[in-house]
Amino acid sequence: MTSSGSYEVNKLSVQQNWPYSDPANSWDNPNYDPASPGGGLKYYQTTTAPAKQAGQVVLARDPVSFVSQFRQAWSYSPGQRRVKRAPQIVYDNPLTSSDGLATTDQKFGYNGPNDRFTWTLEGKVEVYVPYNAYKLHADELKVSDIITKQGRLNQDLVRYELHRVWKLKGTLKEGTTHDYGVRMMYLDEDSWWFMLGDMYDRRNQLWRLYELHPIMYYDQGYMDSTIENQYDMQAGRMVILGLDNEDTAPDFRFRAADDYFTPAEIRRRGVR
Repeated sequence: MTSSGSYEVNKLSVQQNWPYSDPANSWDNPNYDPASPGGGLKYYQTTTAPAKQAGQVVLARDPVSFVSQFRQAWSYSPGQRRVKRAPQIVYDNPLTSSDGLATTDQKFGYNGPNDRFTWTLEGKVEVYVPYNAYKLHADELKVSDIITKQGRLNQDLVRYELHRVWKLKGTLKEGTTHDYGVRMMYLDEDSWWFMLGDMYDRRNQLWRLYELHPIMYYDQGYMDSTIENQYDMQAGRMVILGLDNEDTAPDFRFRAADDYFTPAEIRRRGVR
């Protein structure tokens, strides 16, 4: 969203595999290595709209822990028709299709290595956070229902709850770089999902407000976000992720062989 309230919708087709949540991958399974690339997450994303960006692909494979292994990532541009390693898909590099309004490590609230910040768990507090966002998730809603003419999230559709959360503070370490000087994170007491975040710039000025609006897929025994949104206080703009009300519901039956999440698969499918 621009400061005037206008916006553009980017559509992404995303396939994900979370190996560590597979019941077969217990810690005593000799065939499962949580430290391996892709042991934590395998992620395949294709941009389908607008036309000028259609066909762009991002592939990432994450370990469970980044202590001994780093993210493997590749990108594909239909203009160049080349699959290239993408070491920039990490930390504070701009998140795909966010127009620079979010950092790569903000997807899901936080992702990737955490070595650039000093982390302090400041205890449990009560804060109003987004929760049980079923009204916002309704399939009869249009994008124009969810975004107001001022380019803001329609507060008639969202729900906030006074909830116990863990307050986690990340302070940028000396000698490292990141867009954010301080990250204040509010993590759900029950699920540890990142619900709310205050992002400060390196002048210690409040810059961005992050919200994750969760729902529970009871048939799957799985909690997820219906959307993530972030307000940029300094630019007067907003970005929303996961706005899929006008699209089909997530397909939890999707399964793919390990070779699906490989550069070779990008080359095979890389036709605009």
